[in-house]
Amino acid sequence: MANQEQLDLIVNGDRDSWNAWREANPNVAIDLSGANLTNTDLSDFNLSGANLNGAALYGTYLVIVNFANAKLVKAELDGCNLRNADMSNADLSQAQLPDADLSDVALNGANLSGANLSGANLSGANLNHSNLTGANLSKVQLRKSNLLEANLSGANLNDAYCKEARLFRSNLSGASLIRATLELADLSSANLRGADLTSVDFTLADLTSADLTGANLSFAGLYSVSMVGAILDDTIQVEMRTNMD
Repeated sequence: MANQEQLDLIVNGDRDSWNAWREANPNVAIDLSGANLTNTDLSDFNLSGANLNGAALYGTYLVIVNFANAKLVKAELDGCNLRNADMSNADLSQAQLPDADLSDVALNGANLSGANLSGANLSGANLNHSNLTGANLSKVQLRKSNLLEANLSGANLNDAYCKEARLFRSNLSGASLIRATLELADLSSANLRGADLTSVDFTLADLTSADLTGANLSFAGLYSVSMVGAILDDTIQVEMRTNMD
C-alpha cells in the first residue's frame, strides 16, 4: 500500500522539490507500491530504492529517472519512455514492459526474470549480469546492447534484432531465438545448449568457444562466422546455410 504523503508529494509537487526532499531524507523508505502513476511526468525523479511493486506506470514519461535498486515487481510499464534511465540492480521480475523505450538504459544487475519486454527497444542498453530467465523478449531491439554474462535461459527471443550485441559468456540455454538477427554479435563462450536457433542470422558473428550442444541450427545462416573451439555435439543442422554451401 502506497504511502499517501509521499504519493501526494510526487503527484502534486515537482521534480526539484521531490529530489530535494529525498536528499534531505536519505534514510526514509519510499513506499509507492500499487500506486497509480499513469501518464505522469517522472523524468529525472530520484526513485532509487523505492518500493513500486505492482505500481501502474503505463504511459508514464520516465526519461533519466533513477530507479537504481528499486522494487518494481509486477509493475505495469507498458509503452513507457525510459530512455537513459538508471535501473541498475532493480527488481523488475514479472514486470510488464511491452513496447517500452529502454534505449541506453542501465539495467546491469537487474532482475527481469519472467518480465514481458515484447517489442521493447533496448538498443544500447547495459544488461550486463542481468537476470532475464524466462523473459519475453520477442521482437525486441537489442542492437549494440551489452549482455555480458547475462542469464537468458529459457527466454523468448523470437524475431529479436540483436545486431552487434555483446553476449560474451551469456547463458542462452533452452532459449528460443527463432528468426532472430545476431549479425556481428559477440557470442563467444556463450551457453547455447538446447537453444532453438532455427533460421537465425549469424552472419559475421563470433561463436568462438560457444557451447551449442543439442541446439537446433536448422536453416540458420552461418556466413563468415567464427566458430573456433565451439561445441557442436548433437546439434540439429537441417539445411544450415554457410558460405561453404
